[in-house]
Amino acid sequence: MPYLVNGKAVPEELVRKESERIARDLRWRDIPDESKRALRIHGAAEQVAIDRVLVEWAAVGDPRPVDPNIVPSEVGSTPTANVYPR
Repeated sequence: MPYLVNGKAVPEELVRKESERIARDLRWRDIPDESKRALRIHGAAEQVAIDRVLVEWAAVGDPRPVDPNIVPSEVGSTPTANVYPR
């Protein structure tokens, strides 16, 4: 069953792609149990997909152009504590 965010469905295809992307990070290998690892990766991918839908939704409501000079510093300061395993 897909998640709804502000009435908009989070596509399962987006969750799948995020799962594949996140799973490539070698830090996930620290979780020895494969089923637990798969569940954690899927949960992280769901959260990233939900965040992506929220950002896209906010971007639609803000037509200002993005200054490409600030993107690297903003992206570099984004915490990843909730995405990667501990």
